[in-house]
Amino acid sequence: MRLSFGGVALDLGFRPETYWPQTLTEQTVVGQIKGTARRRAVEGVLDSGEAIPPRIADTILEPSLTDKAREAFAAIHPSLMGGEFLPDYGEDEVEIARVAMSSTTGDVESVRALHAKNGRIGYRIGNEYDTGRRVKPATTARPLTMGQLIRMMDNAELLDPGEGYGVPSLDDGITFSYARRLFSDHGDADAIWGFLTVSSRFYPDLGRYYEDALAEYYCECVEDSLEGDVFGDEPDALQCAELIAGARSDPASITSRDEMARVAYAFLQAEDFVSAGNWNIRKNQAPYLVGDWLP
Repeated sequence: MRLSFGGVALDLGFRPETYWPQTLTEQTVVGQIKGTARRRAVEGVLDSGEAIPPRIADTILEPSLTDKAREAFAAIHPSLMGGEFLPDYGEDEVEIARVAMSSTTGDVESVRALHAKNGRIGYRIGNEYDTGRRVKPATTARPLTMGQLIRMMDNAELLDPGEGYGVPSLDDGITFSYARRLFSDHGDADAIWGFLTVSSRFYPDLGRYYEDALAEYYCECVEDSLEGDVFGDEPDALQCAELIAGARSDPASITSRDEMARVAYAFLQAEDFVSAGNWNIRKNQAPYLVGDWLP
């Protein structure tokens, strides 16, 4: 099955050949780094084609930091601790997807695969707070398709639905449950924008899928959080088209919350809702995204 977001087809049937390639690659090493900040720093260096300075290589490339190193990182900023307190990797265990949050401490949900009995692949989800979750399927004969992974992440059953993970009364799943809780607590769509970042070295399109799906949810929250009718009267198709065209030609002109809300509502009324949900309404991102994603 394929989904199309902004003209880009995402293959939900994509399945990696293996989670354990025979040849050790740079990405394999990066994927074992627990800390989000360290991982992103290494990825940035590798993308630039530069070498990691030898004096910090031993620290920054280690899967886990020593207690002393963690204290040093935490003294700089708590967000640098994101992922550093995740459970250690078991033998042959690999992370196949990550949900990183822009909370004060950079909390992380880590989806992992490991060798199970009878040659099967087992799965578990871990975080820094030992929040228990039951995943389905628990094991598979082959790596998951991207669609299966998405269903696993969105429906992972929370074993203790009470207080946990710094957020009370979470729902099932490790993606939208946090966005829903934030919007419920704050009633402000901006609270959820950019809060979650999903990544995977085995599923290259997974981040794009959630970026688009969360943008769609953001638009819904903008509509729900509007105070009064920002149009006065129900806008017709021509008004919506004019707003979208104006946003595309001069995105920097959208400077107020009411203007953002009007454009968001226009997108919500547009015929292609999914494509509408792809656009980041916020002014600081619009010039970067609007030219490529709007039809």
